[in-house]
Amino acid sequence: MVAPGDQILTTASYPDKKYDNFSGTSFSTPHVSAVAALLKSKYNLSNEEIRERMRETAKDLGEEGKDDYYGYGIVDAYAALSYVENKPPVANFTFSPENPIVNETVVFNASPSFDVDGNITAYEWEFGDGANATREIVEHCYSSAGNYTVNLTVTDDDGATNSTSKAVKVIEKGIFDTGEPENPYPSIFGMHNGTITPYKDIYVERMFTYSCKGTGGHSKCVWVRNTEWGSAPNSRMPMEEDMMIGYPQLGSGGDTC
Repeated sequence: MVAPGDQILTTASYPDKKYDNFSGTSFSTPHVSAVAALLKSKYNLSNEEIRERMRETAKDLGEEGKDDYYGYGIVDAYAALSYVENKPPVANFTFSPENPIVNETVVFNASPSFDVDGNITAYEWEFGDGANATREIVEHCYSSAGNYTVNLTVTDDDGATNSTSKAVKVIEKGIFDTGEPENPYPSIFGMHNGTITPYKDIYVERMFTYSCKGTGGHSKCVWVRNTEWGSAPNSRMPMEEDMMIGYPQLGSGGDTC
C-alpha cells in the first residue's frame, strides 16, 4: 500500500519558519499509521481487520488489483472510515402444499428472503433426498414418503451467506390425519372418537362402517361437514347444509350411512 509522500506540509525546526514541505517515505508512513489508529479507535478492529479494511478501500493505482509497485493502491482515509460493514442476507422460504403426497409437485419459494444492504444473487437448495436446485422459485417431487429437511442458502452481492432449514413431511397417497399415529387411515381398526381430517379435498357418496369382530360395536354417528360454512371453525350449520349426517344401523356386512 502507498500513501502521499511528495511535498508533504509538516512541521519544521527552522528558526525562521515552523512549517515546510518534505518528501519521502518518512512522510507517507504517518498517513497509513494515522488511518489505522482511527480505525482502531472508532471500530475497535483487530490488526487483520484494519489491514483488510484499508486494502478494500484503497484507490487502485497502476495495474488492476494488487501489483509490485503500488501494492493495493493509495490509502483512502475517508473511504476507510466511512466504510459500512456488509450485513449478511436473511434466508427464508415457503413451500406448498404443506402436506405433500408421494410424487406430488411441491413449490419452494425463496422470495421471502432479503438483503437489507444489497441484493441476493444466488440461491442454493438441498431437498434432503440428494436433489439440489439454484433458482429462487423451484419445483420438486419426492418419490417416497418420509420426513425431509430442506435447506436454503442465499448469497448477497458482497459474498455473504445465510441459511435456513424446514422440515417437510411427505405422506403416502390417501392418508388422513386421525390424530392417532397407529390409525392414520380412513379405514380405522379399533376405536376412534374424534375428528378425521383429510389432507386433500375428498368427495363422499357413501360411507361404510364395520363393527369390530367379537365386540358387537358400531359407529354411533358419522358426520361429514365443511368447517368453512360456519362463522367460526367447527361451527355447525342447519342440517340441510351438512354434506352428510347419518346414524348407521348394524347389518350383516357393514353399516351404511
